[in-house]
Amino acid sequence: MIDRSLYMNNMTPEPDYDQTRSRTQRSLVSIKKDRRQLETNAQALANRIGLLQKEEAKIWSNLEKAKIKAKEAFLMRRRDQVKLREVCFFLIPLFIFLARCAISAKSNLYGSK
Repeated sequence: MIDRSLYMNNMTPEPDYDQTRSRTQRSLVSIKKDRRQLETNAQALANRIGLLQKEEAKIWSNLEKAKIKAKEAFLMRRRDQVKLREVCFFLIPLFIFLARCAISAKSNLYGSK
């Protein structure tokens, strides 16, 4: 036990233990409150990171789908060009032949001398 008379003789103010305890309790309460806030912030950040990772995965998936569609469009365009060349390869001589036939039919119609 503390002898209070010593404080009186030395003229030092007697420490207020209740006030010190109150400050310590407030400090502990403040520390607990800060820790809870940090835990809440950490959980919020973890949730946000999870959402961003899901969003990133979705964007990568959409990007892959877009690449596939672009490749399909490119291949379809190339197939159409090949078909057009094939059709032109056969149609141009046919048109030339038909034009010659028409010219010869016209000349036969009017009679050539």
